[in-house]
Amino acid sequence: MQIVRDDELLKPLNMVQQFVTLNTSDEMNATNNERLNLTSQIIRKMQTDAHQNQKVRSPMLNIVSNQPLEEQFCEVWSTVSSRGWLSVKATQVLDNLLQSCGPYWLVSKMVNEIIFCKFSKDISKSMDIVFAVMHLNIQKCTVTLLSDILPIILLNKTQKFELIEPQLSVLARLCVYSIMSSLEKNAHTAKRSFNGNDSSDERPAKIRKMDDSLLEILSDGQERAENVTNGDNDTNSTSSAKLQEPLKSCLQDLFQTLYKLTFSSDLTPKVLFVHQFLTYLHRCGGKTIMPVLNIIPSGLMKNLLKITNGMSYNYDFILRMYDLSGETGRQNAVNDLSLLQSIQLQSQNSIQF
Repeated sequence: MQIVRDDELLKPLNMVQQFVTLNTSDEMNATNNERLNLTSQIIRKMQTDAHQNQKVRSPMLNIVSNQPLEEQFCEVWSTVSSRGWLSVKATQVLDNLLQSCGPYWLVSKMVNEIIFCKFSKDISKSMDIVFAVMHLNIQKCTVTLLSDILPIILLNKTQKFELIEPQLSVLARLCVYSIMSSLEKNAHTAKRSFNGNDSSDERPAKIRKMDDSLLEILSDGQERAENVTNGDNDTNSTSSAKLQEPLKSCLQDLFQTLYKLTFSSDLTPKVLFVHQFLTYLHRCGGKTIMPVLNIIPSGLMKNLLKITNGMSYNYDFILRMYDLSGETGRQNAVNDLSLLQSIQLQSQNSIQF
């Protein structure tokens, strides 16, 4: 009753009602009758709690507290960071802070905790905690991180800290992880949404009894087999995946910001952040991240190749950064490969000379 959707709640409620209905048969002895009476009271109490939870299923849980919001966050963060994991009580407090203060306030507080860490072990642990807390509302937190917080860190010249390693790489990894989780969340939501004409009764009995994860594995294996026999099917599978708003416009603005940072002639920490961000996108690979790679400006990789002199890139990296099923992606990949080859030839000639 607690994990199903609102439109699927009737069936488990009816099942509970069957449990709390006592059998008044005379064949039952006193011991079984007493045991069933006690069990029915327990289940009826659980049923009442479930009905109350349904009435307050809105995001506003319990935002009343005697402590200031800043003190609540500092207290719960110190407890969570010392333990290294989130308890139920800490999660409820952070969820209340998210609902009462908004995603910008909470995500900015947590990102500051990452940036001001002194040791690499603490930075990685803090990033894992922040990534877990963002799943309270991964879509809103991701959009806030990419559209509001990250541009301030990259473009604000009056900030008190300088973005350096290892905070730089950890922040880039957090951004990529958040993007991947948002894409998976959108795909899962689209998969679970049904049309008005569709119903579970129309599905065959064998398919209904199978686990959804098993169905995904079988469908994925069938799709891979078809892609091996026919390479043209990659075009259909790639074009079917689309970014949704507001994540799409957020990523477009972010890549334009990153593109402007690559106009520098020096390898600054901000340019290094762009390199790390693209590196983690490259490691993700696959069809899931391809819609994100399709909106990267065409001159971004070219500028990075010129700044780094091609030292950190190879042919595989460039090929994975473009959608080779389209004409534009192939053309951009050819241009970048030609530039990388010319840079490598120049470096070899200078070494020989």
